[in-house]
Amino acid sequence: MESFAVLTTLFSQSAENQAAIPHLVAHNAARISTSAGIILSLPEDSSAETQVQDSRHWCKQLQQLLVALEANPDIPNDFKVCLITRSCTGLLGDEHMNLSHAGVAAMLRCAALELPTLRLLHVDLPAAPTRDDFALLEQTLGQINEETKESQYAIRDGLLLVPRLQTLVHTRKE
Repeated sequence: MESFAVLTTLFSQSAENQAAIPHLVAHNAARISTSAGIILSLPEDSSAETQVQDSRHWCKQLQQLLVALEANPDIPNDFKVCLITRSCTGLLGDEHMNLSHAGVAAMLRCAALELPTLRLLHVDLPAAPTRDDFALLEQTLGQINEETKESQYAIRDGLLLVPRLQTLVHTRKE
């Protein structure tokens, strides 16, 4: 199994330094192009006062990265970029939803439509992931290949969940 490259400094880059992310991609293109993809993990939960600001900042950083990856000729088609978030999917049983992570995850889904040469993936962990959650994350990343159709996952209570539409049963009140 190929291993993923992990970019740990991406979301700590200053928003004012517009050249930092394209330079990071150009400098590491040879190394990351031979990996299975890139894993990006958002910083842990923002404070309530900075959620909107943090989400905007991280969206800008992610956008710069995706545009730089797509523009770099050393990055192969179908190159995987996996965003790891915490508690942004809003599943039943979740006590709170991480809105700053939800904004970035939504941007990633939109970018997937605009950048079809990149394989954009999203895995949402619970707010306080356990060792088993991380083991399932590792297993899931190891099983993603060209035949895998899913791009969005959530891990809760040792289960790997994917989004599905369900028919709602409407009952008429008389």
